Amino acid sequence: MRIGKLELKEHCDIRAAMCEINPAQAAELLTRNTHNRKIRHGVVEKYVREIKNGEWFPSASGIGFDGTGTLVDGQHRLKAIVDSNTSATLCCVIGLPRAVQEKVDRQAKRSLVDCFTLSGLVTAGAPEVSLGTCLARIVLGGTVGRNVDIADVDVKEALSNHRPAIDFVLFNMRPAIGTKGLARAGVLAALVNATEINKTKTLSFIEKFLSGENMTNDNPPMRLRKYFLSITGYHSGGSAQMDDYERSCYALKAWFDGRNINSVRLGTRL
Repeated sequence: MRIGKLELKEHCDIRAAMCEINPAQAAELLTRNTHNRKIRHGVVEKYVREIKNGEWFPSASGIGFDGTGTLVDGQHRLKAIVDSNTSATLCCVIGLPRAVQEKVDRQAKRSLVDCFTLSGLVTAGAPEVSLGTCLARIVLGGTVGRNVDIADVDVKEALSNHRPAIDFVLFNMRPAIGTKGLARAGVLAALVNATEINKTKTLSFIEKFLSGENMTNDNPPMRLRKYFLSITGYHSGGSAQMDDYERSCYALKAWFDGRNINSVRLGTRL
């Protein structure tokens, strides 16, 4: 077989084919999963949402078996087919060396930022994807949204549903994006929700939040600004995003209500 000027020669011991695998077949193949790491159920749940939402596409990544028929790659994909009770097309490879497990998923992975930028879904890179991820967490709600693995389809849906407000916030917060401190995903997500409630008041909040000028310490934009600029050390992850979001919502709600505040508290959502 040729691709352009390159002649591809089939390896005598390894075979590959695209196969549509139904839940019963996936369950049978998982009985061959006798030498693998523990299944991460958060990853399985993410794949399930992808499959159920029609966001699962055939690719070069699939499932692999060694020469004895033992599953060496793809247990999460197979478990997702079982749990979603939906068939999916996977690239199936047999005859792999057992040592391949030392290399699977150890190479440079394509990030969600890479994927969404290449597809044209985002133009602002990592800040926009982090914002979309936080908005997806908010939709999931409660404590579940804090630490759950967010599926690509969840982020894509959040970006689509809030696109006008996202563009508005990213444009007006651009002086802070790319710097540490104020343009955190949770802050941006709160500003997106606030924009959809009152665009004019949100814009005035952003202007004061960024400048820090002509405000007393109990003014909501100043109180929130001082809080985030005072944070030191590592601060990321789903739980941290939601904390940032709730504190920002507290300040924004006070701003909308015309109240001063002496702290930025958790537990508020717009």
